[in-house]
Amino acid sequence: MRVIARLVSSLRQTWQRLSERLGDTENLSTLLWAIPIGIVGALVTLGFRHAIDLIHIAAFGKTADVVELAQSSEWYMRLIVPTLGGIVAGFLLLLSRRYTKATAHSDYMEAITLGDGRIPIRQTLARSSSSLCSIATGSSIGQEGPMVQLAALCASLVGRFRKISPEQMRTLVACGAAAGITSVYNAPIAGAFFVAEIVLGTIVAERMPPLIMASVVANLTMRSLPGYHSIYSVPSFEPLSLSQDLMFILLGILLGALAPLFLWLLERSRKRIDQIPLPLPVKLGCGGLVVGLISIFYPQTWGNGYSVINDFINHPWPWTAVAALLAFKLLATTASAGTGTVGGIFTPTLFVGAAIGVLFASLVEHLAPALHAPTFTYVVVGMGAFLAATSRAPLMAILMVFEMTLSYDIVLPLLLCVVAGYYISGAFSPRSMYAVTTKNNELWKARNQTRNLKVRAILNEGAQTVPASATLEEVLHTFREQIVKFVYVIDENDLLIKIVALRDLNRAQAAGTLDSSLLARDLPSHTLPLLHPYDNLTVALEAFLNHPGERLPVVESQACPRLLGYVSKSQVLAHLKLYL
Repeated sequence: MRVIARLVSSLRQTWQRLSERLGDTENLSTLLWAIPIGIVGALVTLGFRHAIDLIHIAAFGKTADVVELAQSSEWYMRLIVPTLGGIVAGFLLLLSRRYTKATAHSDYMEAITLGDGRIPIRQTLARSSSSLCSIATGSSIGQEGPMVQLAALCASLVGRFRKISPEQMRTLVACGAAAGITSVYNAPIAGAFFVAEIVLGTIVAERMPPLIMASVVANLTMRSLPGYHSIYSVPSFEPLSLSQDLMFILLGILLGALAPLFLWLLERSRKRIDQIPLPLPVKLGCGGLVVGLISIFYPQTWGNGYSVINDFINHPWPWTAVAALLAFKLLATTASAGTGTVGGIFTPTLFVGAAIGVLFASLVEHLAPALHAPTFTYVVVGMGAFLAATSRAPLMAILMVFEMTLSYDIVLPLLLCVVAGYYISGAFSPRSMYAVTTKNNELWKARNQTRNLKVRAILNEGAQTVPASATLEEVLHTFREQIVKFVYVIDENDLLIKIVALRDLNRAQAAGTLDSSLLARDLPSHTLPLLHPYDNLTVALEAFLNHPGERLPVVESQACPRLLGYVSKSQVLAHLKLYL
């Protein structure tokens, strides 16, 4: 009977918890709305790809991967198409600026982290159209940017239609972004973690279910449509030896050291080109012209590098050809991104990591043939490690590469390389390819510092003090001069004797009990919380909660109350707001 009673009690508690969960209508509603958002995110991605195909048919008479189109075209077409595409993209980008509002956050990352989740419609459509022209005509930029932006816009429109709270709106937009990433890379787990780790800056259990739901639904939608396949096809291979695995740590160190240089190169090119006084269409046209000139000799520089990475994985390349292609691909990417072309640098980053992986494999094969693993393992692992080092999101990078390749054997060397690359890049520079990630990392660092911050770090000297022998008139003069509510009375050794409150003096004066011959040591004493230099800020905050004033004195210790200065409530709150 006791067993049955316990079972009944357990069932009742479970039912009660389930009822409470279901009673949380906002969270349940968000979870349910993530389903149609996932479907729409997948369809928007598919629609964008069809739009690219239409431009290819108009320009080349057929549809294919941009590298294949470049290779099959005459040299003048390789030159003209990216240039014209850049000019048209520039005019569309100018159009988008007409719709820019100072109070709106056009980028989905900013709309989630800084705004209320509302993404401007006309500006987003104009920018996405600009990106479409650039991508379809061979610009060395990633396709994921506009696709994810459009998926997030659809989610934002759903939120506007439902007239929900800003917090719920931001969550829905995050679901749209997760669905977009999933649809682009066929990586549902990584899609959810991309938004959690990069955009939100933290993985919170309460916010993950709708992100996962949207990602899974988007992936199921893509699977139900024709043409679904893994992004990269990785051959099977035998498990690597310990000595071979150690080579991937060295690769991670190399990639981690090069990642800040890559980001600096992109940032520097943007700043330098911004200073050139040319109209935007001309700038983007020049960027397309640079890509076109390079593609006359290296047509593989067209596009985001996806097909070339697959070629690295499945076919041998001489290291000299890879090195030359890497150099020109970097030039094409900086020309595209630096001129302001709308698009992502996610896939170009994968290309750089893959190419460096090929070069590193050639070096290992030449110097230590016994330690050489199959070249394609260096390609795949290099992609993940360089992505982690540049995005500052190691978990997302690991999941992304695993899901794109569907190869479990790659996980161990991938983990070693990613961890090494992530920490080495962080030692050189904390910057990320995404500004919001840099902001989140800085916030996390500030929170860590604040968590250990002591009162002595924000101590102000020159408190409102009077000697114990000061007359009443001198005390009142200090009140008037410093415009304070409390005065600290100290002796000749700077020990705090008492605290005098202006309110107490006013009351005594009104009651006629205040003698003008009294010295500071004889005035009525007021009790205030005392802080010590090694108290943390939470102790200081608790003290201010029990004291309505703006300042509190700081003494050396309880046994030795030597006055060191004061701290203000505004200082404490300014530091503690980082926890919020």
